[in-house]
Amino acid sequence: MAYTFAECNALDDLRISNWDTSNWKLESLEYTWYNCRVLKELDLSQWDTSGWNMTNIARAWGRCESLEKLIIDNWNTSDWAVISMANTWY
Repeated sequence: MAYTFAECNALDDLRISNWDTSNWKLESLEYTWYNCRVLKELDLSQWDTSGWNMTNIARAWGRCESLEKLIIDNWNTSDWAVISMANTWY
């Protein structure tokens, strides 16, 4: 998932809340939405993160200058062993 939407600096709407992430084994969200400068809202609340082995979320939302609402309130991060959160919301 790292770098998936990075540098999409004209992206103003991203509707991915309904993605089925239940079988994902993610380890990194590094730079995933980096530099999405005009994106105002990102709803990821329905993502099932319970099976993720997350170690890196550095710069995940970095340079998202217009991001007013990031909805991740249902994320289960209890088993994550994050090593790097550097500039996550830079």
